[in-house]
This record gives sequence, C-alpha cells and structure tokens, in this order.
Amino acid sequence: MRFNYTYNGTPIQKSEFIKQVPITWMDELDEWGEYSWGYYRASKLDEESMGYDSTNLINWSEVSRLLTGNREQIRSTYPGKMYRDKVDRLKMLIKEWYEFL
Repeated sequence: MRFNYTYNGTPIQKSEFIKQVPITWMDELDEWGEYSWGYYRASKLDEESMGYDSTNLINWSEVSRLLTGNREQIRSTYPGKMYRDKVDRLKMLIKEWYEFL
C-alpha cells in the first residue's frame, strides 16, 4: 500500500512520518485507509486511479530478447504459453517493488 503523508496539511516524507507516529499506525487505519495522529496524517493512495500498471514499467522488447532471442516474440498483451509463468513472476515482482516505494 502507498500513502500520502502530511503534517498540518503540508506533504512530508514517509521517514519523517514514521519517526513521529506509533509503530502500530497501520493497524489503526480507518475504513477509508486514513490515519491521523495529532497533526500527522496518512491517506492511502488508490493505485488504480494513479494509473499503476506493471506493463508500463517493462521494456517488452528487451524481455522478449532475453527470453526468446527475438525482440518481437513477447508482447505486453500476449506473453505466449511457454513464457507466461516467467512474465507473470516479473509482473508480481514489479508490483511488490512498487508497493515498497
């Protein structure tokens, strides 16, 4: 999950927010994905509205070249039966990295 962090309405870095709020703050999110502690606030970002899609981050011709030797074999819309598992794993890893940000 990704959040916007603010102090008194001013954006702050995640590290500053984490230093100032209780360690259990994520357990105390309300039903809308919001948390506040004094003037500190975290608001969950909706990844779909942000346009997150792992296919936008992947250089498909390079992935295709690495797996098949042909830059045009694998596409974002069709990885092929033979490489589907590897491409799905790549997408999952990119999603985990994105959530880590």
